Order: sequence, then structure tokens, then C-alpha cells
Amino acid sequence: MREKKESRFTQKALVIAEKVGSEVHLKSVRDAFLLTIPFLVLSGFMVFIAWVLLAEGSFVAAHLPANVVAAVTTICSKTINGGQNILALFMVIMTSYNLAKYKHYPQPLIPAVVSLGALFILMPSVYASWHLRHVRKHDYGSSGYRSLPGPAQGGQAAD
Repeated sequence: MREKKESRFTQKALVIAEKVGSEVHLKSVRDAFLLTIPFLVLSGFMVFIAWVLLAEGSFVAAHLPANVVAAVTTICSKTINGGQNILALFMVIMTSYNLAKYKHYPQPLIPAVVSLGALFILMPSVYASWHLRHVRKHDYGSSGYRSLPGPAQGGQAAD
């Protein structure tokens, strides 16, 4: 009796899994991830080196000079950051490319380029967000232009 219930559940689960697996949007994301696996592997390897092998107090870090550990950790951090940024760009390009391919567009590269352009247009600028967090309102006068500090405000006097 129990085997029949498990068999029915398994059959229903397989039907649902088949429908989900054949959905084009999910297939596009799946294929994009398959193409970006090298960046995931490289980033994971660098995380292992920087934060496991060279972690503070680890056996490897204790037997290497501090400047070597710092240099290798810096290289690993930059590789992780760059790899993840490139992964994000490739995911946008490849997901839209695969979706256009599954939808039988004649030129699937065009939607990929449009998606990349939309990413750059909608991506918040790092400088703009920093600027909004750190610039105080009183730095701007009634004219809307930023006023430079004078001698009374700690600036240097003009010659």
C-alpha cells in the first residue's frame, strides 16, 4: 500500500518536474549558468585560497611572510570580484541570447545586446550612490551649485 502511494507521488512529481524543466525561461537561465561555470569555479578556487588556506591563524598563513599572504589575498580578492562581475555580464547576455534562440528569433544576438544595454542603463552608478550618501545638503547654496569652503569654513584664502 505504501509503495503505491510513493509510486503515485513519484509519477505526479515527475510530471511537474517535466513541465518545469521544459519552461523556456528556466532553460535559458540553466544554459547560461552552464556556460559560465568556469567563472564560478575560478571564483570558488580563489575563495578557498584567500579565506581558507590563507585565513588568519591557518597553518599555511603562519608559515608564510605577512606581505606574501597580503599580496596573494589581494590578488585572490580582485580575481573573485572580477570573475563575479564578468559572470553577471555573461549571465545577462547568455540568458537573453538563449531565450531569443528558444523563441526562434532570426538574430538572437540583437536581444542579447539590448539586454546588455539595459543592464548598463539601469545599473546604479557606484559614484552616484556614494555621492548621494556623502554630500551634505548645506554644501549647496541657493543657486544649486556646490559652494567651495572659504577661509571662515576651514578652506584656504584666495590669492
